[in-house]
Amino acid sequence: MERRYRYESTSRVIVTTDGHDDAYKVLATERENRTFVIPRIKKPLEISPVGLLPLAVAGCDVEALQKMCEEVALKLLKGNHELSIENLYKATKEILSAQK
Repeated sequence: MERRYRYESTSRVIVTTDGHDDAYKVLATERENRTFVIPRIKKPLEISPVGLLPLAVAGCDVEALQKMCEEVALKLLKGNHELSIENLYKATKEILSAQK
């Protein structure tokens, strides 16, 4: 990207981070890239900042999505439901459908 866009490459990169000074945050700061900060959630399920960025760009309320994911995860754990890929897919689909 730097070879193709040179100085313009900085404005074309968005670094997703949790806001802590991890390697990506430090590099983004050094290169003056834009950052998309999504705080970590201390619950059983977490959607990564990389997964949330496209949703935020599409206009989804990512904070509400994270909160709903926490609630669904806790319900699954309390209800002794199996935390399977199928259940997670269904829950995510339900959450995103609610945001339309």
